[in-house]
Amino acid sequence: MSINKSPKVMCIDDEIGLLEVYEDILTPSKIDVASFGLDALSALLDNNYDGVIDNKSSATELINFDVRSFTKGSEAIVEFEKIFLDEDTENIGVCIIDMRMPNDLNGFDTALKIKEIDPNINIIISTAYSDKKSEEFIEHLKDNIYYVKKPADPDELYQLVYSLAINYCQRENLIKTSKELDLSKRSLESLIITIENFMYADNFDSSSLQKTLEKTKKKRSLEYNIHCNQEEFWF
Repeated sequence: MSINKSPKVMCIDDEIGLLEVYEDILTPSKIDVASFGLDALSALLDNNYDGVIDNKSSATELINFDVRSFTKGSEAIVEFEKIFLDEDTENIGVCIIDMRMPNDLNGFDTALKIKEIDPNINIIISTAYSDKKSEEFIEHLKDNIYYVKKPADPDELYQLVYSLAINYCQRENLIKTSKELDLSKRSLESLIITIENFMYADNFDSSSLQKTLEKTKKKRSLEYNIHCNQEEFWF
């Protein structure tokens, strides 16, 4: 399964250096590893990266994510909501959030507010500490919560983000398909009522009914074409 575009990922951490590491991991072509695996990137987390990448193979087709980085949770929330409410902009499917950010909202509160905006978002909690138990996260944040311990393994982090981006897209497409089916159902019900009204009218005119059916058919065809033009699949 492949992705033909750059899915959005939001990274929130008060350490600028770590945000740069995340961007390096999630935009592999910027350091010329498109034909290699990601294992060699582990040196980035140890500050030992010397620009040399070992020749490794990767099961995942490497792509560059559209990384949006923030050092403050409050600023990230504003941007996240702005993107989510813009119907012409693709949603952010994955957020990587640092647990401890002493100068602003902590990771838990940031994740909670982001979840309130988009309950389907995948959230990766990044921490070197055990601030809250997993049960507490599940209770308050519900589904699609994942954890990585600092320092994160670059290959594992990339694979996780890649899988979650596809997962988010699948769920979004299912929601859109469900809405389309609901629209079709309501249109059919409306058509049935229209036909019944014509059939039981005292001045029933079959030609008028035929014209109404043709108009309905054209309308449904136009709605379907618009829907197909707006729909973009990543897989």
